[in-house]
Amino acid sequence: MTERIVLLFGWGPEEVGRTSSLLHLAETASSIDLEVRVFLYSEGVVLARKGTAEKIDPDIGERFKRLLKNERVKFYACSEAAHKRAIEAEDLAPPVSMMGYAAFLDIATEAKTVITV
Repeated sequence: MTERIVLLFGWGPEEVGRTSSLLHLAETASSIDLEVRVFLYSEGVVLARKGTAEKIDPDIGERFKRLLKNERVKFYACSEAAHKRAIEAEDLAPPVSMMGYAAFLDIATEAKTVITV
């Protein structure tokens, strides 16, 4: 069974260094055969909106696209935070999906490690 790590990210797009750190952690974890689940909450859900990553920084946009295609990495946007920011499921970059807090707690309790970035 593959071990899973959960990364929590709640910072807005203006936090380029934190966003870069999130992507680096996800890339590194997947490269050592960990299953990675990224839960974007609070202002972090803005990253999941189509086109936002590219606007932050071209490098971040490219890395985010690569991670979205990585089978070991899955991104989830907090449904409550998204709705408060008028972000609907169809606004999310594929394959990012919405997830509520109860579902997040399920994956967090099953993970080997949970890290807040």
